[in-house]
Order: sequence, then structure tokens, then C-alpha cells
Amino acid sequence: MIRLNFQILVTFVFFLFSVTAALAEKRTAFLVGNGAYEHAGQLQNPSADVRLIGSVLEDLDFEVSLYKDLTRAEIGQRLTRFLDANDDADVTIVYLAGHGMQFEGRNYFLGTDAKLETEFDILSETTPIDSVIRAVQSKSRASLIFIDACRDNPLATAFYNDNHSESRAVQTRGLVPLASSAKGAMVVFSASAGQVAYDGTGANSPFAASVARHLDTPNSEILSVMKRVIGDVRLETENKQTPMISNDLATEIYLNIGEGEAGQTLAFQREKALFDAVSEMNSLRAWSVFLDRFPDSQFASLAQQERDSLARSDNIVVANLQIGQIERGAEQEKLGLTVADVRLVQTKLGTLGYDAGIADGVMGSLTRKAIADFQQANELPSTGVMTEFTARAMGIQVSGMEVSSIPIYSSLDARQWSPDALAQVETDPRLLRAAEVLKEREILYGWYNDHLYIGVLGWRLDWLGAQELAERAGGYLAVFADQAENDFAYELVSRDDRFWQVSNAGQGRHTYGPTFGFYQKKEGREPDGGWSWINDQPVSFTNWSWGNPNNGVDYDSEYAAFYRWISDLSIEKFTGNEWNDVDLPRTGRAFIMEIE
Repeated sequence: MIRLNFQILVTFVFFLFSVTAALAEKRTAFLVGNGAYEHAGQLQNPSADVRLIGSVLEDLDFEVSLYKDLTRAEIGQRLTRFLDANDDADVTIVYLAGHGMQFEGRNYFLGTDAKLETEFDILSETTPIDSVIRAVQSKSRASLIFIDACRDNPLATAFYNDNHSESRAVQTRGLVPLASSAKGAMVVFSASAGQVAYDGTGANSPFAASVARHLDTPNSEILSVMKRVIGDVRLETENKQTPMISNDLATEIYLNIGEGEAGQTLAFQREKALFDAVSEMNSLRAWSVFLDRFPDSQFASLAQQERDSLARSDNIVVANLQIGQIERGAEQEKLGLTVADVRLVQTKLGTLGYDAGIADGVMGSLTRKAIADFQQANELPSTGVMTEFTARAMGIQVSGMEVSSIPIYSSLDARQWSPDALAQVETDPRLLRAAEVLKEREILYGWYNDHLYIGVLGWRLDWLGAQELAERAGGYLAVFADQAENDFAYELVSRDDRFWQVSNAGQGRHTYGPTFGFYQKKEGREPDGGWSWINDQPVSFTNWSWGNPNNGVDYDSEYAAFYRWISDLSIEKFTGNEWNDVDLPRTGRAFIMEIE
């Protein structure tokens, strides 16, 4: 692990080197301004507010989707389409302006067609705000959600007066705080619990005007920006309105990194933050990510030294640029791309701002680097290989797809990774969400054909418990479609001895490895009937070792695990990529999960 005096280093380096600007981010925004309510009168400000916010966001390079006067059904339809089209965004902003209400501890945003005659109309005529937050949170690495819907709502007042006591109606003004935090999101209400938001005397509400005024402040982290907004709104409303913030962002968000010394300092600090996180992780994958992201960094030589010292195995590929063996000629054709395909990829990358070199139809290192950079910016496994998911993200069609035969592995051994450090290094939201669930366990991870695989040391955890944990982490116990996928999963865990249990029982030596998603149903006829994949995928591939499955004499063997038997006891260490049927109470020490 590198030990550096960063206080001295930062001071020295800053005056010697220029710093790299922040990587291009995909930024998207979904704005709704509802004012033309059929049963609650007209609101003048919401449409003007979202136009103002939208203008500021466009100047900050956001792709803005702006809507006015949507019904309840239209809100759901537009938001779903927006999230599906932008599920690879680095930063997503949602701004809802209009009428809102609370009911039984939940907040709701009202479509323009809301009537609310009885409490049974709540779910059918409104949009639950917590559902919006969860949907946005699941589709973006970082989300900023603004709820400017705390206005004095005559429809909600009438609803409570007609269905509840007068005192209850007074108690339910405004919105309520969130019941739980939203991981990876900042949620901002324009007013605190029990308060209403004021429209003010100008063309825009005090809250929207302040957000627009401060959102593009150079070199300011978003939490600092919102503190300024709170101060402005309190001052303008004479302390009658105080915006309420719930912040659970995993990373700092800067929407405007300015030029000059301050901007250079901030950019340098972001580079240093990644270097700190990589130093903490100290894995081949982490060092390679740093070198790919900041190849001209003043820390590059140090990072290269650390990476080289960990590179103990030539056949483990952990870096985007270690792909020279598939660059030209016949090897290129084997991976399924024609010369015309490669030219199309190179041309498209150029139009997207990635330097893929001349569109000569040759998959060289510069093109691989451009593909890897595009994948990294779009939260895809950064392999430099043209997979189906990558082509889809680019918006192109090619005659064939490359198979990601260059897998990416995190490390040679399982670690208890810090979720905060991991969030600095990796961009795959599937991994970041799974890491939170698995943070108390030692894991290693890798990508193959755009699927994420995680090896988990699951001591004292049976097969059903492993599957339950995999589901909570967003996936399932791994399923293998062919020999190549099977071999990838085996290589993922093959170098950490803790995934393997050696037994000298009987003749020879037996090595039992981790389990995965192949099991025998209770009604299956012994010894080999009823074996199925956990996701009900048709069983077109198996890799049983000789004599298996055999349902051992003294116990029920209902689960598959990696296994190898060898008769030569003089061999000190061996593992295998074939399968044995096992009972988990005896061999359940590790498992492999998969996330699509």
C-alpha cells in the first residue's frame, strides 16, 4: 500500500502540473410544472418555475425533458419512458412543481385531473412521491429530486374537511419528512413539514428562483448550493418557509467546475480522491481503473508501480488497455466484427466525442480505449469490447457482436470492500447496490458478457440462505449457459484458497468449491432427474465430474458445486471447474451470484 504525505504532495504538485478536467457525465432532467388543475384552481408559478430551472440545467449540459399540466396517468407514463431512456445517467434531476398533499404518513403529487372526493381516490388520482424517488434512485448513479409541491392546496383542504375533523385538516398542511433515506439521492422539499411554499410576488416562487440562482455556482458541491438556497428562501419569506433536505448521496456532486485556479484545485482534488480510494482498495482492478481514468496523472507512475507489483498472473485481465492480443487480423474476425462494423463503431465514437482514431476498420488499441471510455461514462462494464449492450447504448447496429472473452476481475482474493471507496472506483450501479448489501462479507467480483458476477464467502450459510442473500443484493445464484461462462466463474474464484475445501476422505483427494444456481428439485428422480437452474433457464449445459450426480450414500445431494477429484496425493494444491452434487451443510462455505 502506498504511504504518501498528501498535504505536502498536493501543495507541490499543484504548482508544477495542470490538472485534468472532470470526465464527461451524462446528465438528464425530468421537470413537471402543474398549474391548470381542473378541480383546484389555477397556479401561475409552476410552469414558469420549471421553464426557469430547465434553462439553467440546459446551460449545465443536462438533457432536459420538460412537461406542463400532466394528469396522474401522464406523469407515470412520461416518467417511465424518461427513466427507461436514461437508465445510464450519471446525474438525474427530477423537479415536480404543483400541488401535493400528505395522507397517512405518505406524500403525494397531484395530477391536474385529481378530484379526491374520498380517501379511496388517493392512489388512483395521485402519484406517491416515495415511489417516484425509488424509481429514479434505481436508474441513476446520483439523483437530485426537488419536490416543490407544498403549496396551500384547496383540494387537500376540502378532502380533509369532508372526510376528517377540522383540526385534522389543519394538522395536515404541507408534506411530511421522508420515512427513510434514499441511498444515492438527495431529496429537497421546498418547505419543511407542516409549512406551505409561497409563490411570492415575482414571476417565480422564492424556492425556484433561489435554486435557479445558485445551481450553477462554480466549484460548489450540491449540499453547499442547497444551504445557500435555504438561506435565501428563509430571508425572502421572513422565516415562514424553510426548505427541507434529505441527503444520502454516495459521492460529491459538482454541477459546474469553473476555470482558473479554483477549478483546477477542485479537479485535482477529485483526482486525489480517486487515488485515495484506489490506495485503500489496493487491487489490480482499482489501480487499472485509475490509470485508465487519469492516464496523465501526476500519480500515474506510482499507480503503475503498485499495479505491476500486484500483477501476479498474466492470464487475469483487469485493465481496459490490456487487450493487445485481440487487436488485428484473424483475431478480430474471430470476435465477430467485420471491417465495416469496426468503421461504423469508430465513426460513431468520433461523433460522440471519443478519439477512436481514423475510421480504418482496424480494432486497434486507440479504438479499444475509446470503447472503454464510452463504457465507463455510460456505466457499462469497461472492457473495451463491443458487446450487444455497448452497441445498444451507442445507438448502432452491427452485423455481429463481440463476445466479451476478455473478462474483468476485481482481484485475486476476496475482500471486505468499503462501499464508499468502491463508489469512487466503479461506475456499475448494480455492483454499488450489491456492495451495500454484502458489505459485511468478503467478496470479489467480475464482468462477463455484461453480466456482473460476485463470489461471496458465505460461512455457515446454506444454499437457500445464499439464494436469499443473492436476491437481496439484486441477483440470483449464478447460471451457466455454456463452457465459457462456466470457466469464467471458475477463474473468478480459483485463486483464493478460502473458496475451496480439501478432503482426503476415501481414495484420493477431493476439492469442493463454491456453489451456484443449479439444484435438484424434491420430486426429481435420483440420481440425475429434476436438476434445474434457479431462474428456470433450460438445462442445455452441464459439467458434471465423472460419476456425478450420484446422491451420496449417507445424505441427500441436492446442489451443484465446483469440484475436482485426484488420486495423486503428492499434489499439494489443485482445484477444478467440473461439478459435484453436494449437501450444503457439509460444503457450504462460498457461492457465486450473478446480476443481469
